[in-house]
Amino acid sequence: VPEAEAQAWLKVMHAASTATSERERKVAAAADEIEKQLTLVGATAIEDKLQEGVPQTIQMLQQANIKVWMLTGDKQETAINIGMASRLLNERMQVLRLAGASLDSTRKLLAARYSEVQTWRKRQKEGRRKRALSLVVDGAALRWCSEDTALRHLFLSIVSDCTAVIACRVSPSQKADIVALMKNSMKPEPMTLAIGDGGNDVAMIQEAHVGVGISGNEGMQAVRSSDFAIAQFAFLQRLLLVHGFWNYQRICLVVLYCLYKQFVFNLTLFFFNIYSGMSATSMYSTSMYLGYSIAYTFLPLLSVGILDQPTRDVTALRYPKSYNVGQQGRVFNIKKLSIWVANACVHAFIIFFLVVNFWADANILPDQRDSRITH
Repeated sequence: VPEAEAQAWLKVMHAASTATSERERKVAAAADEIEKQLTLVGATAIEDKLQEGVPQTIQMLQQANIKVWMLTGDKQETAINIGMASRLLNERMQVLRLAGASLDSTRKLLAARYSEVQTWRKRQKEGRRKRALSLVVDGAALRWCSEDTALRHLFLSIVSDCTAVIACRVSPSQKADIVALMKNSMKPEPMTLAIGDGGNDVAMIQEAHVGVGISGNEGMQAVRSSDFAIAQFAFLQRLLLVHGFWNYQRICLVVLYCLYKQFVFNLTLFFFNIYSGMSATSMYSTSMYLGYSIAYTFLPLLSVGILDQPTRDVTALRYPKSYNVGQQGRVFNIKKLSIWVANACVHAFIIFFLVVNFWADANILPDQRDSRITH
């Protein structure tokens, strides 16, 4: 390219890249001006390989009933190939595509995809063998769905039945918008986790409930903005299926036991006030308060809350479906809470009245006189 022509084009390109309105269109127009009458001399290719263990990790997360979304800036064909290579997609899946250049085209395509989902749901109700659903959507269609309320409801209805979703040609801000849309619009509200390794993933990581950053060749921006940092994507399976499962069980046990011990302690005081005629007499000494709150209940519970391992790590990784107990609320729910509270009431009743009846005849004053005669 002659220098004069290059300098003139660089000015046009600079004006287009710094435009405050219609920047993408102006940049594309500037590129069209220079990319003409070219002679192909050669071609280079860069292979961006998946990290080791990515397909296995995604497969295990799906077995644990975790819906996996891939948000990428690549074009649709590249995103689908990556989805196939990572086992996010497979040949047995019914892949729905949504790429809308305008509002009208997006509305028509979304209506067609919704009709396919309705047919899929009908087959499911009839008990017929069904294929898993997946959706491939581009950034333009996502933008129209976020701006139009009716389209947004249709989109959410579709993705609620999809095992996997791939969003291609999305910007960093759109990644965060997608996470916010799932977090605030889905019913029931899901727990979201975002994982990324680059600066363009920072907004998404900060928007999710849990942010995970991968430290690697793309810098430390994602790690600095995350809640957890890992070195490889494959470590996510241990973070969720092992440590996540363990911590969920520990937290549930700690919460339930804290409620239990407080009910036991306070109900004995309640029974004592009734028994003593509401005299406001203290039942326990200060040392008993400290002993019960620290030595008897706090330190043992603390050790369990830190060190308890409900299952072996090998077992948790071998059976990813065990992760479902947290999703289904089988460890912490109203029934469990009611059982613990009922146990606390029964135990407090037994503790108080057993002690009172055991010492019922111990009414002797220091001078050997019977306290009942004195009163």
